[in-house]
Formats: sequence, C-alpha cells, structure tokens
Amino acid sequence: MRLPQRRNYSSHTDAELARAFRVLAHPLRISALRAFAVSDEPLAAGDVAYMEREDIPAATMRHHLQLLAEAGLLRPVGPRSHGTPGRPALRYLLTDLGVEVLPLLHSAAATTRPRSRARSV
Repeated sequence: MRLPQRRNYSSHTDAELARAFRVLAHPLRISALRAFAVSDEPLAAGDVAYMEREDIPAATMRHHLQLLAEAGLLRPVGPRSHGTPGRPALRYLLTDLGVEVLPLLHSAAATTRPRSRARSV
C-alpha cells in the first residue's frame, strides 16, 4: 500500500506560524500588517500610525511594529533618511511569512460578520 505524499503547505515551521498568530491576536497589529500590504515602500511607525483611522501615537505603533518584527512578520530595513530631526525612524518591510499570512487575514475578515448593535429604546 502506498502512502499519500505529504504536501509542503508552508516553508515556515509550525512554531513560527504559532508565534505569528499569537502576535496577531491584537487588532492594531493586524491593521498595521495590512498597512504594509498596500504600501510599495518601507514604512516607519509614524507612517503606519498616520494610516490608521484612530489617533495612535507613533510610540505605541513603534512597540507593535517591533513585536511584529520579533514574530518574523516584518523586517527592519534601516532608518528613514528624511523627516523630522531627532532619532531616525526605523522602517520595516513585510517578510515572506508576513506575505503568506496576509491572505489568511483577508479571508478571515471576509467570513466574519460584524456584530449587530442592539438598538436602545
């Protein structure tokens, strides 16, 4: 009897995927990852914070981007050469893992229904 051939679903280990999904348990990190999907250039924390609908401090976004990078979803590419004086803003790009996770986020969002609000009388 011949056993079925195993498929290579991903070039990443289960541990890498589990760590990435744990980090993506925060809605702001999912939103930040999506910002990288629509950008052609590396983004800094201030860029991503500006793209959000809410007023999010760059320091908060910097923390979340660092967690995404530690999980292997983003990679730092160096400081931005222009902008305001002071500490140069570290810029990030999606990694291969980040690119692979984006369609999963998209399909999960497409199948999730928004909560209906109860009307107050």
